[in-house]
Amino acid sequence: MVVGLAVPFVVLSIQQLTELSDRRLPCCDYSALELGTRAFLRGEQFTGMYSREGWRHPGPITFVWSSIARLLPGNGFAEHQVAAVAVHVAAMAMVVWAFRKRLTSTGFMVAVAALVAFVWRFDIDHFREPWNPFTAMSWATLAVVLAAGFATSGGWAWLTGFVVFGSFAVQTHVGTAPVVVIAALVVVRELRRRWDHEGRRSALVRTSMLALLIWLLPLVDLVRGDGNLFDVATGTDRGWASGDVWTTVARLIGLGPSAMGRFFGPSSPYVEAGELGVFEILMVVVAVSLSWAVWRARRRAPFAFTVTTLSWSGIALTAVLVQTTSGPFYRYLLLPVVGLSALIWIMGVVVVVETVASRAPRWVVPGLAASVAVVSGIVTAVGVDSEHLVGRYGDADIDRAVDEVRANCDSLDEDVVVRVSEAGDEIAWTDALPVIVALDRCTTVTVTGITGFIAGPGFEADDDAEPDYFIEGSGWSADAPD
Repeated sequence: MVVGLAVPFVVLSIQQLTELSDRRLPCCDYSALELGTRAFLRGEQFTGMYSREGWRHPGPITFVWSSIARLLPGNGFAEHQVAAVAVHVAAMAMVVWAFRKRLTSTGFMVAVAALVAFVWRFDIDHFREPWNPFTAMSWATLAVVLAAGFATSGGWAWLTGFVVFGSFAVQTHVGTAPVVVIAALVVVRELRRRWDHEGRRSALVRTSMLALLIWLLPLVDLVRGDGNLFDVATGTDRGWASGDVWTTVARLIGLGPSAMGRFFGPSSPYVEAGELGVFEILMVVVAVSLSWAVWRARRRAPFAFTVTTLSWSGIALTAVLVQTTSGPFYRYLLLPVVGLSALIWIMGVVVVVETVASRAPRWVVPGLAASVAVVSGIVTAVGVDSEHLVGRYGDADIDRAVDEVRANCDSLDEDVVVRVSEAGDEIAWTDALPVIVALDRCTTVTVTGITGFIAGPGFEADDDAEPDYFIEGSGWSADAPD
C-alpha cells in the first residue's frame, strides 16, 4: 500500500529534478516566492507571502524550504517545485506513520489505500505547486491527525508534533488557522487531563523551545518591524463575500472536480462554480453517512472520531470566516483545508470496512486495499504532466523582457527604483514580477506601489522614492521621469 503512495511522488520528484536548469521565470505569485526567498536569505524577510487583505501570512517557513532547495544545482525555478514536493512527501509520510500507530492493521491498510485514491483524485500535479495554499494543505492535514493522536492517548511526541506542524501550517497560510485553533483546544483539554502524568514538564519545555524557534522571526517583526502579526489579527475587513462559498464547500466534501480539479480550465478557482449536480449531492450524502457511522463507532474508534470531528469543524469554521470576509470569494481560499475532506472520507471508510471485515474472508480487505493502492498509484504516476510548471505560468513576452534585462545587466545603475504601470495600463504586477526578479540579479531593486508590497519587505520602496525605471506594456524601460 505504501508503495502505491510512494510511486507517484517518486515520479513527480524526478520530473522536477530534471527541470532544475530551466531558468525561465514564471509570472504572478511564483516570482513573488522567488523574491521572498532571496530576501529571506539576505535577512530581510521575517514574514510570509503577501495576502490580498494587505498583510502577509504569519511566518517565513515557506521561504525556509525554498532556501534549502537553493542548494540544488541548476539555478532554475524548479528548486521551488522540488521544495513543494518535499513538503508534501514529508507531511504525508508522517500522516502514514500516525495511521500506523493509531489504527488497526486492517484500518491502516484501508486508510493508506484511500489516501492514494485521494492523491489521484486531487491531481498529482498540484503537489509540485509551490503556491502557499497548496503547501499549507498538507501541514494542516498532518496537524489534525497529530492533534487527534494526542487526544486519544498518544505520547508526548504527538503534542510536540502538533505544535511544530500546526505552526508550519499557520505560517504558510493563515487559512489554516481556524482548524489549527480548534485542534489546539482539543490538545489543551487533553493536556489538562494529563497534567500530573510523567514527562509533562520535559515535553512542555521541549515544545515551547521549538515553538519559540519557529515563531522567533515573526515575533521580531512584531516588536521591531512592521507588526505583521497584529495586522493579521486585526486587518481583515469583515462583511459578506460575493460568490457561492457553500457550493464549493459541498464540492470539497464530495471530492468534486470543481473544488479539486486542475487549476487552469473550467475548474479554475477564479471561475464561478455552477450549480450542484445530482451526483455531487449524492457524494455529500455519502460523506455525511460515513461520518455518521464514525460517530456511532466513537467508543471503539476514538481516533477516527476525533479526526472526523476536527475535520468537519475546521471546514465549517473556515467556510464561515471566508463567507464573512468582504470582497470576492475565490475557490483557492478553501485549498488549505481540502485535505480535511480527505480525512473525513478516509476515517469513514476505515470504520465501515472494519465493521464488516469480520464477515468477509481474511484475504478480501487486504486484497482490495492493495488493488486500490496499486491501481491508483500507477494511474497517478502515469498522469504526471510533462509540461514544465514555468511553461504553464509564463509566456513569450515575459521571456523576452527577462532576456532583455539579462542582456543589459552591466549597464544598470547600482540602485534602481521601479514603477509598474497601474491598473488600466497594459501590464500588471503579475507580468512585472519576473522582470523584477531579473533586475534583482543585476542590481539593488526597490519597487513602488502595490507591486512593491507583493514583492515583499526586501523590495518595497520608501513612500517618497522617485522611480527611475518603468515596467510597461513592452517590458522594462530605462526612461527617467520628466
